Amino acid sequence: MLLAAPSALAANGLVGAFGFEEASGSAVTDASGTGNSGSISGATRSASGRFGKALTFDGVNDRVTIPDAASLDLTSAMTLEAWVRPTRVDDWRTVLLKERTNGLAYALYAGASSNRPSTEGAGVESRGPSALPLDTWSHLAASYDGAKLRLFVNGTQVASKNSTSGLTTSSGALRIGGNAVWGEYFKGRIDEVRVYNRALTATEIAADLAAPIVDTQPPSAPGTLTRTVEGDDVQLNWGAATDNVGVTSYRVYRNGALYDETPETSYRDIDRPVGSATYKVVAVDAAGLAGPASNTVTATITPDTTAPTVSLPNACNGATIQGFSYAQVAYSDNRGPVTLTVKVDGATIHGPVTKGVSGTELVPWNTRTVADGPHTMVAIARDAAGNETVSAPCQWTVDNVAVGVSLAQPLNNATVGGTVTLSAQPTGDGQPVNGSPVDFVRFRIDGQEIGAAFWAPYETQWDTTTVPDGTHEIAVEVIWSGYFTPLATQTITVNVDN
Repeated sequence: MLLAAPSALAANGLVGAFGFEEASGSAVTDASGTGNSGSISGATRSASGRFGKALTFDGVNDRVTIPDAASLDLTSAMTLEAWVRPTRVDDWRTVLLKERTNGLAYALYAGASSNRPSTEGAGVESRGPSALPLDTWSHLAASYDGAKLRLFVNGTQVASKNSTSGLTTSSGALRIGGNAVWGEYFKGRIDEVRVYNRALTATEIAADLAAPIVDTQPPSAPGTLTRTVEGDDVQLNWGAATDNVGVTSYRVYRNGALYDETPETSYRDIDRPVGSATYKVVAVDAAGLAGPASNTVTATITPDTTAPTVSLPNACNGATIQGFSYAQVAYSDNRGPVTLTVKVDGATIHGPVTKGVSGTELVPWNTRTVADGPHTMVAIARDAAGNETVSAPCQWTVDNVAVGVSLAQPLNNATVGGTVTLSAQPTGDGQPVNGSPVDFVRFRIDGQEIGAAFWAPYETQWDTTTVPDGTHEIAVEVIWSGYFTPLATQTITVNVDN
């Protein structure tokens, strides 16, 4: 786990710090700031570390390699630390080892030939009195101050050996979890590996034991920030920043104040008012550390004086239509959004409805709301700045079928009794219509529906005994295809006498 601020006790002399907090991949990043990053071979990432994540080693051939560097060539002093959760401690089990030809410069083991933890360096070995527990996290540390090599388990010194010979430098790699000299592969999990070029005190080791590795290195500045003004929007793009652990987000500043944050390397500031604004971007890493700002750019939004375009289909002029008709309205604007309104003879039949920058809108029109004859349709487009355009007028000629219906029986003012057949005939332009476009015919007695006929002959039966003797009203309604209310109704009166 990487935190945002370093421990004052642990910062001095840290030349390698590996918390294994990378999200994925084979890279191992060094949080010490010295750049001693490495790579994983075989070991897998685990979410169950001592702090945050860890690496799991199979005890067969898994290891991490940190290339040789001058900062890792320790001479007169050192401290090696790691949290380990071994599943085997028999024989030699490498936690950390700096290789040299046919040997080692310094090392920390979770187990040795006697199954006990051990450290080697300065020509001596210091071995603990008892084995580490299995499947349990233990903190191992080794320190050398030029006179004594000490071994610590869970913050307590458990062994030491005198030596004034100093540490051996080498050109070999630093290995975690195994080595290329003898193998000695670790089995289990390793977390929070630290290497210092000085001997920490017991108090400092205890402080490290209680805290995760911290990231002290902020990201770099993002790559060159550019801006493009597109209408009322400002499009920002920049190059990716780099970081020893990983960049997680970018903070976008507008006019010097934090405005938003994004994981992407681009950002769109939409619907900006007229005027100028400055922008800069700062990268943030997984530890919450912010790097230096990018270059600053200025974006200027100018007033919108361009009116939208809007048009109706050319085919409408002179066209004869009936029933429900549709007009396709095309619109566009340099910025948008566009608000559309469609009118017929000055009366609104559609809208206002807000749309995007450009497109088409299919506008329905029930022509039965107007009289037969010529009618004028226009479309009106208005943008966010108030610029407005009225389309060229479109002339339609409405010629709807005159829908009618007559009650064939009984006759008006007839006297009826018992069960009576009610029979109706729909008409269109005065001619009988049986079937489409008639949907159905509905019959009512005194306003109450008593039946419906969906095909010719359009009839239903009425039991007159369900009403009292006397005068009653019969109504017949025809429902035309595409409509939900009657287009024609006939009403008569009969006298019931049972």
